[in-house]
Amino acid sequence: MDIPNDYTLLLECYQIEKWPNVHGGHLFDVFNFLHWSHVGSSSWWFSEAEKSLKFYRGLRSDQPLPESNALEFEEMKKHVSLRSEKTSISLKDFSEPTTILAIIISFVFSGTLNFAGVRITTSFTETLIEDSGIPMNLSLVDTSISSLQIVGCLTSIYIAQRMKFRASLIACYCLSFLGLFGTGLHYFFHRAGYDLSSSTWSFIIFLAISVVLPSTGINNITQSASAMILPLKIRGSVLGTLNVLQLVLATILMQYYLYLSETIGNSVIFTVFSIWCLFGAIFTFFFIPEVNNLAYAEIVVALNEKLSQRFKSLS
Repeated sequence: MDIPNDYTLLLECYQIEKWPNVHGGHLFDVFNFLHWSHVGSSSWWFSEAEKSLKFYRGLRSDQPLPESNALEFEEMKKHVSLRSEKTSISLKDFSEPTTILAIIISFVFSGTLNFAGVRITTSFTETLIEDSGIPMNLSLVDTSISSLQIVGCLTSIYIAQRMKFRASLIACYCLSFLGLFGTGLHYFFHRAGYDLSSSTWSFIIFLAISVVLPSTGINNITQSASAMILPLKIRGSVLGTLNVLQLVLATILMQYYLYLSETIGNSVIFTVFSIWCLFGAIFTFFFIPEVNNLAYAEIVVALNEKLSQRFKSLS
């Protein structure tokens, strides 16, 4: 059964807002009952689509669409097509310099879970505490860090709403670098034989930052950014491929972490994580544009401004 045009527009916006990696057709079953149960007319669908677009562009639901976003919405309404139609993707769709940069940015964003240590710090928290060489109440510290994750998640939402995208992301990257590097430094001194019993609180603070900020800060801020900068035609293919790649890397990392911690030590592992966060901050500063409240066409222009003249000449 083909999907009505008005319904398709809602799917396109809703796909961006909630599940950027999922093709709109997968959501058909969710909305099909509502649509054929006469939830509303085409004006209702357009109203819901507009709300989703506002969410996607970082606008309040009661806020009028700025002129650029209003033009984008009108353009979307003109080019609504059936989601059941097959769309072919060619290498040409990936050849634009701004598209290549968007794919690289998406790779950096998707790498947070693995390369910033999120999977390790959240899955092996008790092991990390035990390896610190400091006698502590594991249950109390673990519970405290879990509570801080909730606080960090709420704080990251507040920061994302109050600060611009790049500023909040760079701040989280820099603070994560300090936390991960400080934790790595502690493990280095512990492995060298120093008595660190007087450094209990500094270790807990560094470890808490290492656990909380990359997972609830960087990861949350970047979660929907890839969907904002990638062309709609290739968005699902790119994000799907990156997700599979990161899952493969995660499987390897989780499988061999304990072996690596015994051989090269947590000091090296956390130093690598901290270097990734430092790289992320530098990369964000030079190559990632501000995306808040921008239409996709404006984001493409902003990406183009981040490219060197040599690459601009290829577009």
